[in-house]
Amino acid sequence: CSSDLWPAAKSFRTVITMDDAPKKPRPDGLHAILGKRDPKSALYLGDNIDDALAAQAAGMPFMAILPKSAYDYRQRAKSFRELGALRLLERARDLEQWLL
Repeated sequence: CSSDLWPAAKSFRTVITMDDAPKKPRPDGLHAILGKRDPKSALYLGDNIDDALAAQAAGMPFMAILPKSAYDYRQRAKSFRELGALRLLERARDLEQWLL
């Protein structure tokens, strides 16, 4: 069980791990989390291209976590933008500012 391996899992309604669904960029894990909810009502934060591809395949908005100090920043930023990233965030906690 996920909560046995990751104690914080009890704070979430649904936890999907790599053992529960095919690997990204397949969107199966995102579909499992969403259930019957509209993918456009969700937001996926991710830090790699497979995250962006999975979000795109699921029809879900996506924001990339990409610090300006990251290796190959320019190319990765370009790829994220081409895949429809709504925004590039320096760190996940920057989402709070965007939501306000």
